[in-house]
Amino acid sequence: RSGLENNFRVELSGDDVTTSAGSSVKNLLFQTTKRVVLEENTGTSCQFCPQGHVVMEKLEAEFGDRFVPIAIHGYTGGSTFATSESQSYSTFLGLSAAPSAVIDRTYAAMPMGEGYHMITPEGGLWYDLVTSQMNKYADADITVSSSGVDETESNVVVNATVKYAYNAKNLNVNILTAVLEDKLPSAQTNAFVNSDAEEMADWRAGGKYGTNPAAYIYTNVFRGLDGNTLYNGVGGKIPSEVEAGKSYNFNITMPIPQAVSKP
Repeated sequence: RSGLENNFRVELSGDDVTTSAGSSVKNLLFQTTKRVVLEENTGTSCQFCPQGHVVMEKLEAEFGDRFVPIAIHGYTGGSTFATSESQSYSTFLGLSAAPSAVIDRTYAAMPMGEGYHMITPEGGLWYDLVTSQMNKYADADITVSSSGVDETESNVVVNATVKYAYNAKNLNVNILTAVLEDKLPSAQTNAFVNSDAEEMADWRAGGKYGTNPAAYIYTNVFRGLDGNTLYNGVGGKIPSEVEAGKSYNFNITMPIPQAVSKP
């Protein structure tokens, strides 16, 4: 039946030995929109981080707002946009190398493989994993109805709705709310000026960013979280029991992070 999670168990017996395995099938009431979150460790002083910029741009162009990138400037070698919060965030995720990322809090991966290719037969790179995740179903849709700053211009206010596609009980779901900033200019250290890697054409001599360092406009730069250091998100926003197709509204109010470039 639509909107229900149906549990089943298979049991096999033979020669006085019995084994069993159980699972469930979720019959979704409606088609949800799958989105994939990529949390990247990067830095302006990281000479190989242009790889991440190239792959991020391709994923954003291909998947639009279904792809959710978070650029965490936690590179230990330094970054114009590094903060104590960004460095703690990347450490929490176990991202010591740059560029590297965690995808949907499931896979840790590099943006490119040998020869600086973003797609390889072996898979396991950002593009491969994000594409694979996009082909999976989401349990629910989350829609942001409004976001902005309050009348005091000191808080970020987000109003959102979650709608599950099946009846669910005993939920324990946290909401991770990150403030990101776009259109931030800086200089990117660039190791690819004399490279012959085709995927890095824009970063080679004669390319759009073919100098070292290269002038670059940064997007999706992490600035802060609701709950500051609650890197697994904040609970209490979604009920523990939900009905398929029913909308549940929630609100998030958090101080504007100090790192944000205020107009």
